[in-house]
Amino acid sequence: MVFIKNRFRFVSNNGTKKQVFRGALKNNPQLKFEMKSLDFGDYIIDNKFIFERKTLTDFLISIKEGRFFRQSYKTLKKSTPYLLILEGTRESIKNSGMTREAVQGALIHISLFPGIPVLRSANPGETLNLMILTGKQLEKYNGNSRCRVYRPGIKAKSYEQERLKLQLLQNLPNIGHQKAIAILNEFGNLSGVLTSNVGQLTKIKSIGKKTATKIVELIH
Repeated sequence: MVFIKNRFRFVSNNGTKKQVFRGALKNNPQLKFEMKSLDFGDYIIDNKFIFERKTLTDFLISIKEGRFFRQSYKTLKKSTPYLLILEGTRESIKNSGMTREAVQGALIHISLFPGIPVLRSANPGETLNLMILTGKQLEKYNGNSRCRVYRPGIKAKSYEQERLKLQLLQNLPNIGHQKAIAILNEFGNLSGVLTSNVGQLTKIKSIGKKTATKIVELIH
């Protein structure tokens, strides 16, 4: 990683509304800090790595609203490696109304498909340390990040198609994101789903007979 007077060149997005965190960045002797408008992410380090910083509360809300998965697949169009830092404690999950399994499912999905590395942080200070440590790792290995190891040979268009299929399946009765993934894994494509029957649908562990019947009634 390129050092400027032994400091990382750290760029913050003007639109990032985290004044306290910005102050910590500006005052850190290891960083050369500047602010400008970024078209993607919250922070960039030496133009080699994009960081998205989300509190756990924001993360959970974005999952519920569907924004998170749309944003995740947009990273496929970026040549610069992208990393997500989730900041907060488990209390945020308890107060969200979401199950631990649903949150874990979302994290597994973005790790396997968009191929986004996720780091956990307890507080802003730890987030800053994680970003600095990431910069040091990039310097050590000459910026050769392999964070997109799940993407070789697969075009961004394929991932976009996958996202659209999942989005369509989530319009079926009682089907959320995780059940949509399970259905697509079982049938392989939308044609298989549209010609399925109750018996085939209930083979999926998370799909009960009542939900399967509603789906069949809708698609046939």
